[in-house]
Amino acid sequence: MSNQELSTAALSVHPHRRHWDARYRASYQPRPPSALLQRWLARLPPGDALDVACGAGRNTVLLAAYGWRVVGVDVSPVGLRIARAAATERNLKVDLVAADVGEWSLPTAHFDLICVFRFLDRSLCPRLERALGPGGVLLYETFTVAQQQLAGGPQTAALLLQPGELPQLFPTLDVLEYSEGVVAEEGQPRALAGFVGRRAHEAFPTPQA
Repeated sequence: MSNQELSTAALSVHPHRRHWDARYRASYQPRPPSALLQRWLARLPPGDALDVACGAGRNTVLLAAYGWRVVGVDVSPVGLRIARAAATERNLKVDLVAADVGEWSLPTAHFDLICVFRFLDRSLCPRLERALGPGGVLLYETFTVAQQQLAGGPQTAALLLQPGELPQLFPTLDVLEYSEGVVAEEGQPRALAGFVGRRAHEAFPTPQA
C-alpha cells in the first residue's frame, strides 16, 4: 500500500475523534509496546502489517523498527501526530491513516500481520480475517468483562469480551495462542484476553513467555 495520511475533514464531528483527541491533548504519556507483540515479532519475518486503532503508535513504531511495512489506522489525528513524531525521531517510515476503521476500505488477502490492541468492534472481525494474506497472522488483545470489577479501562459491556469469546470471533483462523485472565500492566490490574491466529495451516514454534 502506498504512503497515505488522509484528510481529517470527514472525521470533524466524529464523537470518538473528539474523545480521543481530547485525551491525547490533556494526558498523553508514552507507553511501552504490547508484550504480546514483542514476544511474537521475534518469530515473524517482516512483511506488510496493519495496526488497527493504533492511537499514538506505540505498536506501529515497534513494527517499523522490526522492518515491517506498517499502516496504522486511527480515528484521532492528534494521536497520529504523536505517532508520526515518534517514528520521525527514530528515522522510521510508517503510513498513518486518519479514519474510522469500521468504515475504512480494507484490502483483501493483503496483510502478513494484523494487530489489534485495546479495541473491540465485533462487526469488523470478518473483514480482518479476509484482509490477512495466506499464512498471515492476527494478534488481538483487549479487555474482558472482568474489567468491570477493576479500576480503569472500558466499563461499557459492548466494549468488553465475554469469557472465551475472542477465538470465536475468528473461526477461520488456526489458534496459535490464547490466554485470558487478570494481569499486571504498568502497575495496574487489567482483565485481558489475548489471541494469536493464523490463516491457513502453516505453523511455527510458539515463543516462550
